[in-house]
Amino acid sequence: MKTFNTEEQLNAGWEFIKFLFTDEMVAYNAINSGYLPTTKSVADSEAMKAFWAENPNWKLPYDQVQFFEGHLSAAQVLAKARGMGVTLTSFLAAAQMLAVYREMPALERSRAVSVSLPVNLRNYYDSGTARNFFNSVRVSWVFTGDETLESLAQTFDFKLRRALRQENVMARMNGYEKLEHIPAVKPVPLFIKNAVVNSFNRMEASKVTVTLSNMGRIPVQQELRPYIKGFCAFCSSASLFTTVCSYGDDLVLGTTSAYRGTAVLKNFYRILADEGLRVTLEATEVQLG
Repeated sequence: MKTFNTEEQLNAGWEFIKFLFTDEMVAYNAINSGYLPTTKSVADSEAMKAFWAENPNWKLPYDQVQFFEGHLSAAQVLAKARGMGVTLTSFLAAAQMLAVYREMPALERSRAVSVSLPVNLRNYYDSGTARNFFNSVRVSWVFTGDETLESLAQTFDFKLRRALRQENVMARMNGYEKLEHIPAVKPVPLFIKNAVVNSFNRMEASKVTVTLSNMGRIPVQQELRPYIKGFCAFCSSASLFTTVCSYGDDLVLGTTSAYRGTAVLKNFYRILADEGLRVTLEATEVQLG
């Protein structure tokens, strides 16, 4: 984030941010990048309607993906997690696993419920790149029906801590690197390697039930705080993806869902409410159930 030294620079920076979020610029970015428009006024604008009419495939994600924004007290959720002896991430992930399990048909309840969590590899390797540098770990559990939120959160926390040990993360990454040193692999054309990697990625993705990414606390300079009400982050997904961040005491859970029904999220927020946590939920137009 840019450091502003004078009031004039601060005001100029804010004017630039406001310019980026004008309808004209939001529409320009959406039309020229393929990303979804970030404001409803632009989504409803004649410019976007005309663009989508000419390019109907570009509108498909807007019609299909549902967005949910949950707000909780960061202090309350953290206190609840600590009371169970787990991290905030483990507490929320366990609640999501339990929410999924409650919607599983009886004949499928022997299948594992898996949560994928992105891991920032900069915590394990020296890196100066500004590009994405992450891997994912997957924590799975086969339910017996006797689990409570607390017992599940504690089991999840143990498994996650073990997966995040430096030796385990590096062993996994070293395993990927070893493939490049196999003599038979080196001469294989890059397009074939990419096809194999993409196939492997799709196979791994099929094993994931939900994804949870905790971005942590969003630090903001004191001078900018009067201009910022809050933050929320979303990530595109072919299933259910929740991005967590906090600003002040506002813990925000931004969820994108490719599913038409909302039963899993309904279960998830009911679980949190049953723990005495106050939830404020905003969403796009959704199909209840």
